[in-house]
Amino acid sequence: RMYEKLHIVGEGSFGVVYRVRHVATRRVFAMKKVYMERSKEGLRTTALDEICALKEIRHPNI
Repeated sequence: RMYEKLHIVGEGSFGVVYRVRHVATRRVFAMKKVYMERSKEGLRTTALDEICALKEIRHPNI
């Protein structure tokens, strides 16, 4: 395990954000777990849109 979950920071339509601690360095981060439920058509397009949007963000804290 690389990260230890400390507690839930928030939850929304697309996932849940946890406060986590990196086991080796002990640094604390926020980590978002995106819901990946399947619909009749396959993966939820909203979840895929969320992942694509997060991948495009260029910021040292994301």
